[in-house]
Amino acid sequence: MRELHNRKQIAGWMLCLLIFAGCGVAKIPDTVSDASLIIDKDGGITSYIAGVFDRDYYDLNDLKKMAQEEVAAYNTANQTGERALVVLKDVQVPEAGGQSVLVSYSYDSADTYQDYTGNLFFYGTVDEARKAGWQFEELNQMLYDTKGKKSIVSKDLSAANMAKKHVILLAEGTRVYCPYKVAYISESAEALDDGSIATAGVLPTEYPVIIVLDK
Repeated sequence: MRELHNRKQIAGWMLCLLIFAGCGVAKIPDTVSDASLIIDKDGGITSYIAGVFDRDYYDLNDLKKMAQEEVAAYNTANQTGERALVVLKDVQVPEAGGQSVLVSYSYDSADTYQDYTGNLFFYGTVDEARKAGWQFEELNQMLYDTKGKKSIVSKDLSAANMAKKHVILLAEGTRVYCPYKVAYISESAEALDDGSIATAGVLPTEYPVIIVLDK
C-alpha cells in the first residue's frame, strides 16, 4: 500500500509541476524536449515528461529524490530478476536558467509502463492484442494511412493477413516514436514530418489511439 501511495504522491506532484504539452521510421532527435514515448523493437519504452518548472515553489533535487524513491519502491515490489523494470534516467532543466523540466524513465515493457503510470498502453502484434482482449470490431474506428489518402476500419485488423502486424494502443497526449514504419493511424492521431505520431487529440479510453505498423 505504501508503494501505491508513493506512486500517487509523485504522480500528483508531477501534475502540479508539469504541463503536458508527436512514419517512415521516426527520426529520434538528439535532444528530446517534448512529452514523448520512444518504443524500441523489443518493446522497451523510454518516456519523457516535459513541462513548466517554477523554481519559486519547487526544488529540482526534491523532485528527483521523490522520483528515485518511487522507482525503487516499484522495483522492490514487482521485480523478479536482476533487471530493473523501471529506471529513472534523468531529471533536468535542459536550458540553463530555463523554466522547463524534463523527466525521463525507461521501462522494460509496455505492460510495465501501463502498470507504473496507470496510462493505457499496448504494444505487440494484432494477434497478441486480440488475445489480450482487444476487440477491434467493437472499436469501430477509421484508420488512415500516414498520407491520409487510404483508409480501413479497425475491424479490418481482424483479417488473417493483419495478425502479425505490430500495433500500438494508447490513450494519452504525447508524441510517439515507433520502431517500424507506420502504416495506419486512427483519426485522433497525426503523422508529423519527422515520422513521429502526435496523439494530442485523444479520444476517451474506450476509443484509444490506434497506430498500425508496417511490420
